[in-house]
Amino acid sequence: MRLEVKKDRIAMKTPVRLLALATVLALPAGAATNLQDLLPMQPGYTVVTCSAGLNAAGDGFALENPVVAIFNTSALALSGVTVGEPSSTFAWECFHNEEVFQDVPSADEVWTGANLGEVFGVTLDDQSPPNIYVSATSAYVKPGFLDPVWPAGESAGSVYRLDGTTGEITSCVQLPSISNASLGNLCFHRDTGGDGWLYISNLEDGFIYRVSESTCAIANTFAHPSAPADDGLPGPSQFGRRIWGVEVHDGRLFYALWNDYATTPQQIWSVALLADGDFDLASVMLEVDVPVYEFGAPSSPPVSDITFGDDGTMFIAERSYGDLQIPHNARVIKFTGTSGSYVACPDDTYLVGALAPLDNAGGGVAVECSGRLWASANYINAGILNAYGLQSYPPGGNAADSPPWLNSYIVDYDGISGQDQKGDFGEVDILRTTCDDCMHASVIDITCPDQPGSDYVVELSITNLSGQTAAFWSISPCAAAELPTGAVTIASPETFAFSPPLDDGATQNGTMPLAGSFAGQTVCFNLSLLDAIPAEICTMKVCVEVPVCQCFIVESKDIVCVAQPDGSKKWTLDVTLTNLSGFDAFSVEIVPAAGSPLAPVSATPDGGSIPNGGTGSFTVCLESGSDPPLVSGEVLCFDLVLWAVNMTQSCSEECCVRLPYCHPYLDIADNCVVSRRVPCCPSTGTATVVYTICNNSAVPRTYSWDIQGAPGCSVSLAPFAFSPSSGVVTIPANSCETILVTVDCSSLQPGGCAGFEVCFHRVNPTGPEICCTGVVYRPVPGKLVFKQAFPDDPITLPWGGTGTIKFDVSNPGQQPISADVFFLGALGAVDFGQGTSSSGHGIRVTIAAGAQQCIALPVKLHPRIATIPERSFPIGIYAQGCLLNTSAVFSRPNELSIGTVKVNPVAQEACFEVLTKRGRRYQLQQSDLRTLPVRWNDVLPVFDGADPPVELRLGLAPGSARQFFQVVEVP
Repeated sequence: MRLEVKKDRIAMKTPVRLLALATVLALPAGAATNLQDLLPMQPGYTVVTCSAGLNAAGDGFALENPVVAIFNTSALALSGVTVGEPSSTFAWECFHNEEVFQDVPSADEVWTGANLGEVFGVTLDDQSPPNIYVSATSAYVKPGFLDPVWPAGESAGSVYRLDGTTGEITSCVQLPSISNASLGNLCFHRDTGGDGWLYISNLEDGFIYRVSESTCAIANTFAHPSAPADDGLPGPSQFGRRIWGVEVHDGRLFYALWNDYATTPQQIWSVALLADGDFDLASVMLEVDVPVYEFGAPSSPPVSDITFGDDGTMFIAERSYGDLQIPHNARVIKFTGTSGSYVACPDDTYLVGALAPLDNAGGGVAVECSGRLWASANYINAGILNAYGLQSYPPGGNAADSPPWLNSYIVDYDGISGQDQKGDFGEVDILRTTCDDCMHASVIDITCPDQPGSDYVVELSITNLSGQTAAFWSISPCAAAELPTGAVTIASPETFAFSPPLDDGATQNGTMPLAGSFAGQTVCFNLSLLDAIPAEICTMKVCVEVPVCQCFIVESKDIVCVAQPDGSKKWTLDVTLTNLSGFDAFSVEIVPAAGSPLAPVSATPDGGSIPNGGTGSFTVCLESGSDPPLVSGEVLCFDLVLWAVNMTQSCSEECCVRLPYCHPYLDIADNCVVSRRVPCCPSTGTATVVYTICNNSAVPRTYSWDIQGAPGCSVSLAPFAFSPSSGVVTIPANSCETILVTVDCSSLQPGGCAGFEVCFHRVNPTGPEICCTGVVYRPVPGKLVFKQAFPDDPITLPWGGTGTIKFDVSNPGQQPISADVFFLGALGAVDFGQGTSSSGHGIRVTIAAGAQQCIALPVKLHPRIATIPERSFPIGIYAQGCLLNTSAVFSRPNELSIGTVKVNPVAQEACFEVLTKRGRRYQLQQSDLRTLPVRWNDVLPVFDGADPPVELRLGLAPGSARQFFQVVEVP
């Protein structure tokens, strides 16, 4: 068995330390309570900024509180989180460079307001591990409150470097500042020469500063080309000059131009960066006008952050500022396209928070390579345990989620849900690499459990593309929000060793267990490569379709028919089976195949259940769900479904039964035969449907009939297309009557088709309606058209007698056609040729363009087999890669026959259920129709007939050519 693997990749090329849960520390109010040592920085870690908040007296900032934090939002961490729940139900791993975790404790290095002041902007460089840069801000200052306080020697223009390994704080640069207007945002870019640059927006003077990462020296500045000159006054520069959000993408620096707070749209512009990281002033270009915020009085919140997905999708976050701060009037907006052609998605694609109209953005936004978005937000979820901090979004947004946080991870910054910290949230950045595969993984095989309830064994092929050597690989549960609909995940992580360690570019196979309870389900898990520490190298999600190896084994099935006083029949089915499903079966259900007259039915097993691995029985009554009714001798196929308690699990296998006769030879139902595929003649635009009604009773009967169009093809024919479209016919006892219907099919195009249905019922005495269906089709040029010539369709022969079926073969195309044509008798009953016992016959025909040829085919019933209770027998015509079916009608039989009544190819196995007679001998034969004349080869040894049906099984070679089988009686 080979299965395809569904993969969502989270590529990580920097090692990730596997973290043990640390002791919970008591911190001042407003600080997270599940502190972990999250340095050095690792892929999947999210860095956020926030305000220190006001002190208890409300007369100053609580400088002892953190203003920068790292949260562990890696794939491994998310596997333990439930989406949609307030963060008080999950202790997020958090870090602010606390002294207790560092080798050289120092209160001066903790990321608090005392050491950094108020900061908003955050970016990461490309070192390994990366350093964190944060910039001073006045964004959190609310009307009527104090101005921010800067650390000694720092100012409103300060930018700080936080070491990605030790957390040490370094003052990098101070940009010009004559007031507390402070800075906007910042981003990082490395030029083609290998130099790193910070691009920092200064709200004070409207410039973007280019600052060297290595020396922290200012290289030069950039101002929007059409901006007014800076007025030089204290406070933010003028609208139309003022810039906040900045980000580098695809060689261009994107920046958010702040126009006003009224109805003028904010704008995203871009400027190309030269090879040395400088600004190409001739390349400035308007990217998008940000839609005006229309809720209430129209307004335009400034864009404080810009980020890009790996596919080039642009995301922006808005934020109010200073005296005009309104935390509930800011959005997260997505723009699709590329530079020069971005288009805004509906601004309700990403609904932020819980307060209507769900525009509660905090000003920061970041995207993972998986497409999941993270944004700072106010009032994320409604209720007593509402949270303020960080909200995630599934790929594609949450417009369809109700409530809007249904599939969001929710991170409350201080870990105290319900505590209002309105407006105190800033920027967001995530450490991620490119989304290229860091490994390839595929499922080679799944071995079924040795016994019911034991584990499956999954064999994986793993190729290391990470650039590092992997010593181990592990599996861990997926986060619930990352599971496809209906999928489940494993219960707990497991780790396995590579032997030898897996070098970059190398491939090894490994095996892992999956519980037997996963049978029939989609199971997803995170697959991680680990180094020798062991530390995580990268992770990808793998989903496996776990097969139900065998639901059950039918030990016996017995079906009996009892004629009811009203003339109807009742069939009772008793089944004994061994349950191999992996669960206890408390209910069984019969689900009919599409179009079956059988009604669905369910039952409770004897004793209440069938234990997994145990044997039990159940009894059901088979009834008709609709007309036509069930008919004696009919073969019914259905899915037999086992259900666990409360319908939580199920599995099924196909089963077939033949309805026995309540009284032999006296209850054969009336039946009909119709041309299944009828070609439309191009010259006349008409087709002829040949319809036969058979009266199988001992007295004459009168029937009414009608024909009409049926759905399922390219054209639906109106009633007037059929002539005649209805009628009444009286048929003698044990006889058949054939009716011709002309169909107007001129509306069909080449290759088109129209379905039809012919139905009849007894007039006196009344009886159930019986219908036959077929298709009228317009031939495609280049294909031969076969049509059974009337009046020899159908034919009526005495048993053992011979006759002729005539086929008209036409070529509707523009070129002559030469093709091999094979005629196949069904059920091992029909022979072709006056003196042959072969039930297959082949000829080669050559038909000129637009010409027609008649083929006369001698036929008879096989003389060495018992007679057959059915009246019509399919005759297959195989030509040009297509198998067409027609039929012949023979005289009334007198006893039961042999016949292949079920073919069920599953897992490279064919199953034949054959009705035979005791005391006679039979042979199963096979042909691939590749030779002329057709040759039939023995497949199984000669076997003896028996009263119950004989079941024959044979294996089929995978990928083998089309195979045809027949069962014949032998002397």
